[in-house]
Amino acid sequence: MATSNALSVERGARDVRVRPDPELTAVQASALRGALDELLAEPAPMVLDLRALERVDACGLQLLLAFATARRARGLVCSFDAANDVVRDAVSVSGLGQHLGLVLSEQAIA
Repeated sequence: MATSNALSVERGARDVRVRPDPELTAVQASALRGALDELLAEPAPMVLDLRALERVDACGLQLLLAFATARRARGLVCSFDAANDVVRDAVSVSGLGQHLGLVLSEQAIA
């Protein structure tokens, strides 16, 4: 597992799992953006694992949206594991669920 100052990356047999630090706000966005930019062209399917997020703001959600959109525009898989009340609340309030490809439910969000 590789780790930067903004996220950890675990390369599995089927995908690459990316876990941002527990706080994803404007303060951390710059460091996370740089780390995500390095992963943008990764050919393996990517899962952004948001289960450990303790705090996320609009800037953090916009960063995730931009990353997922850029990967998908390249024809690369990008999904979310966001079974977390903090993420559910932020997505619900922001209305970005559909754009992120998140379906709000009690199950893992794909």
